[in-house]
Amino acid sequence: MPHPTAWREGAAARVRAAIAAADRARRIRVRRRRAWRAAPYIAAASVSVTLVGALRGWPARASLVLLVLGLGALAGWTRAVRARREIGDRVAAAIDRDAGLQGELRSASWFASRDGRDAWIDWHLERAAARLADLEWPRVYPPVVDRRAQATTGVLTVAALLLPMALPGLPGGILIYKETRPALRPLGTRPLAAAIPTGLPEELEAFLAQAENGTVRLDAAGDPAAVRRLIDKLSQVHDAASLKALARATGPKPETAPRSTDAAMKTLAERADRAAQNAAVPPPMRDALEDLADDLTKAADAERAANGDPRETRPSRRPQDGDAAQANASPRHQEPSIQSVRDPDSGGGAAVLMVADPNAIGRDPGTGLGGGSGADAQNGAMPDLGRALRSETVEASANTDGSDTLTERRRRSERGEATVTFTRSAPRAFDRGRASAPPAVPEERRSAVQSYFVRQQ
Repeated sequence: MPHPTAWREGAAARVRAAIAAADRARRIRVRRRRAWRAAPYIAAASVSVTLVGALRGWPARASLVLLVLGLGALAGWTRAVRARREIGDRVAAAIDRDAGLQGELRSASWFASRDGRDAWIDWHLERAAARLADLEWPRVYPPVVDRRAQATTGVLTVAALLLPMALPGLPGGILIYKETRPALRPLGTRPLAAAIPTGLPEELEAFLAQAENGTVRLDAAGDPAAVRRLIDKLSQVHDAASLKALARATGPKPETAPRSTDAAMKTLAERADRAAQNAAVPPPMRDALEDLADDLTKAADAERAANGDPRETRPSRRPQDGDAAQANASPRHQEPSIQSVRDPDSGGGAAVLMVADPNAIGRDPGTGLGGGSGADAQNGAMPDLGRALRSETVEASANTDGSDTLTERRRRSERGEATVTFTRSAPRAFDRGRASAPPAVPEERRSAVQSYFVRQQ
């Protein structure tokens, strides 16, 4: 049988060893929690160093060294926990609370650090040592699991490892872009994207040829369904690529076709504008042709400007833009001048001095309709005369049935009789009121009534 003193010292030692193991597990858990909180910041710093290094020419391994050193330092700091240290009453109370021992471990720790012993203290230490031996401290202090911090750290770590290979500016990185970049072909050999509806060039060429030859019929404009399909296809062509493809596919033969794309678009725009001025063309088709001419003109100007053509400084004009021709007159015509104007009725007697129009030509205006023979003379022709005299046929006595009828060209008017009638009703009679005035006050009571209402104050 062991000596009682040795038996008591053995129980106290087991209590102190159990408390030390619990304190170590508790400190490792706290440090791991703090390490996982700091790990995303270290990975983010490594990614930042990678991006800054790509701009300033730093070595690619700088960010990798920072990442490895940072995460390694966190792992070492987590494990660097002393096995033994002086455990005070506050730490023992925290461990007792975490283990749910209801103060037994705290009191046993206090008794184990004292020299004075008796039978009750020895029994208490032995009981606490036996109970602590049955505890599993990894279950009391389980490993820290921070899913959000772990996922963030993992993503940033992968980014820090892949960025040096993806960024060509980092010395030592893999220049992926230079190896995988496709070779550029010359502009002349690049194929033009077919962005036009199927059959549009042939249908548009046929319609323009009919308009130029004067074979478009006013009554039905050919086939209404075909005209409607052509309008729908023209409404789908707006971007520069489709306009270029349409201009190349529509027009004269290849041996007589213009060489440049902008010239082809200008030619097609002029043809579309002339066809829109034809009175036999239906109004919806006129609008579609005018829109096509506008889009082609703008695309041709943009193409000419992109190719560096010196003509880009002079905006192109459509035939109906003759009324704005004087806006681009020569600078010498902008200065006001004093001219002599002859009065045709005065027989050349007196001369009248007046300030001429700044945009006028400094020569004899002449007489008669159309003005003189200046550079901007209209030769007696009204600008945009065809558009001003556009006619529209309205037939009120006939109506064409069918789903393909162009309703904008056929208007139907009808005459009918109103079916709503009104009847006159006799006014209702109302009886007069039978109210009568109250009876008069007798003469013998007038004084009493008067004295009642008129009192002395």
